[in-house]
Amino acid sequence: MRYKLDWNSLDPKGDTNSSNGTFVGNSGSIIDVTLYIYPNGETAPSHLNNISYFRIKNGAYTSTDRKDYLCSDYNYIQSKHSFLKDSDSPSTNDFMWKLTVDESGKWHLVSGQGLPLMLKDGITYESGLTYSAVNYSYSTTDLYKIYFTEAINGTKDQPVTGGDGNHPGLTTWTHSTNGNANDPSNFWFFQPVIEEGTVATGEFYTVSIVKSVESLDISNARITKTATSELAFNGGFFYCTATPTESDFTAFEIENTTATIAVDEVAKTITVTYSEAAVYITDTEIAEAQALLALAGKVGYPSLTSEAYSTFNTFVGNLSTSVTMATYTAAVNAFKTATDIALPEDGKAYKIKCQAHEWSAYVKYGEVTVGTGGSKTTLVGSTTADTYETTFICHEISAGNYLFVDNAGRYLKWVCDQDSKVYDATGETATTYNATYNVLSLARASVDANSGRISSNVKDTDFFGRIEIKGTRTDGTTKSFLNMRHKTSDRENYPFISEAGLERYYDTDDERRSHTFIFEETDYPNLVNMTTATGIDEGTKKIATFSAPFAFTLPANVDAYVVAQAPQSNTAKMTAIEYAGGAVAANTGVILYGATSETKVRMIPAASNGTSVSGNMLGNSAGGTKQIVDVAGETNYILASKGGNIVFSKALANGENKSISMNKAYLSIPTGSGVNQFALSFGEDGPTTGIGSIEASQAGSAAAPLYDLSGRRISQPVTRGIYIRGGKKFMVK
Repeated sequence: MRYKLDWNSLDPKGDTNSSNGTFVGNSGSIIDVTLYIYPNGETAPSHLNNISYFRIKNGAYTSTDRKDYLCSDYNYIQSKHSFLKDSDSPSTNDFMWKLTVDESGKWHLVSGQGLPLMLKDGITYESGLTYSAVNYSYSTTDLYKIYFTEAINGTKDQPVTGGDGNHPGLTTWTHSTNGNANDPSNFWFFQPVIEEGTVATGEFYTVSIVKSVESLDISNARITKTATSELAFNGGFFYCTATPTESDFTAFEIENTTATIAVDEVAKTITVTYSEAAVYITDTEIAEAQALLALAGKVGYPSLTSEAYSTFNTFVGNLSTSVTMATYTAAVNAFKTATDIALPEDGKAYKIKCQAHEWSAYVKYGEVTVGTGGSKTTLVGSTTADTYETTFICHEISAGNYLFVDNAGRYLKWVCDQDSKVYDATGETATTYNATYNVLSLARASVDANSGRISSNVKDTDFFGRIEIKGTRTDGTTKSFLNMRHKTSDRENYPFISEAGLERYYDTDDERRSHTFIFEETDYPNLVNMTTATGIDEGTKKIATFSAPFAFTLPANVDAYVVAQAPQSNTAKMTAIEYAGGAVAANTGVILYGATSETKVRMIPAASNGTSVSGNMLGNSAGGTKQIVDVAGETNYILASKGGNIVFSKALANGENKSISMNKAYLSIPTGSGVNQFALSFGEDGPTTGIGSIEASQAGSAAAPLYDLSGRRISQPVTRGIYIRGGKKFMVK
């Protein structure tokens, strides 16, 4: 817009003398004015007009405990966070910021390294920032002062993740309405790299990083200015005081690619193009890909139903030494970064190993020293994978949420209060199911440098196959990551840490912590063999015994029975305590009986404490093998097939029934008994086995005794009806 100022001149044409072409000049000069229009009636600070590149200084820079300039230096800890840093001469691009304003008036800031403004918690404000101009009129220096209604604050004591106190990050101030706009740490001074009215000593060159093949992964590609070690990602820029050439820069090396650099002096751009290198795979890579594919379906790895598995399976099936290394690497990376992973399967058992950078340990309940000479049982780590002490059986509560219980009936849990650091995972309180604290959330392990305390030298570690676990804090709602530690002062101990906050820990300093776990599937005797109930029905049902050190859920078409009273004569009467889908309490011996078509059924830990019964005459071997003969005051019987019939058969000191295997049940009579076998009766009208006193040598022979359905021995049939001989029913017409 052009104006003629003519209050002191009669010259109708005016002149364009630069020395007088101002509002304070009085020679009738013509001046050109640019008019800026801003939304919502806001006024832009005058020094920002037509300027794009700034150094940004925090308002509290005069304080002795504060840092001066806003910086974004990936070289520091390979982090993309923004932070504050002192500098007497901030001439490199990590101190420079490009400002663009979108159509809605939002401000967008990108550093010379191509990194957007990022708070210490990883927030980047991709939708832009809203500035406030309320305080521009305070003084001349306040013309440089900006604060954002998003409450961006320059901290003094909150380092960026993985950093130190000399690199305080950015956060937001707390406020009831629009924040404390008068606090200097909330102000930002925008200082043009090239001040208005001065002659520029250089030019800004924008960096563009592209690829010639879509499959190439250039997400971490960058370029370095050799003379100054400045770097820039895609979208960054360099301030060059001399015309740059391609030889002034070095492109970041990406495996199996080549990079070319081109400088366009007219467009003021520096373009880096990555192309696929003509390097081909060998039989070694083919074997490695096949081994990688074999991991699919295991916990932490791509699921067998995932698109990533299907794609990689096809790729591996067609592999040959004519495939380029770049294509191979891209396919492997796509498979290893898949988010659709396999999680633990309902009822299966796993050893859970915490994997750190320098150590690994299996999770278990163990004894730790408390005070002087005292001890308690709590969650610890073990370097050895004990047979069952480090085994946890899982139950999927809902998608991604699980309970885990060990062979002593103790649930894996995490109860921690961040403020008072209360840690409660003790074995003494772990055997009672709690729907809040025993449910843990599982997900693919993340080591995002923007979330957690991750050491810079391990950010590129391959975490393929690892899981992160969250438990519930004492408030009953907040989730916290499970982290294990093994620092020097821990000696042989591998404790879980209570002060982990809400963050992930994976560090290589003296703390040596980790939040990543590997799940190794293992065997556990909760997969029960169901035997056809011969002699009890017509072969339509199956039978087995079971017990467990944890409450368990009955599978479909299988009910649970106990012996609630002493056997009468030669018959043990079964009493149902739970039906299919119901839960049986820990350490309860039961007879499993039902019309299931399965020959094996898996007993899954229950999300409840289950049903128990007093006076149950079925003993149990929950958690370990048990000797059941030569026990004072007891005569014990195991479920066995004798003469074609399923009966309780006496355990003999010199026989095969001396011991009973883990997680089984047996009949235990508290007094001496001369009966060798007991029949099983499932209710008043239910089926009953052949009479237990039948000897195996007589079963099925014509000489075997004859019985009626009440169990009475008779010499011959007296009426029409059903009778039993040799454990088999037959009809007399």
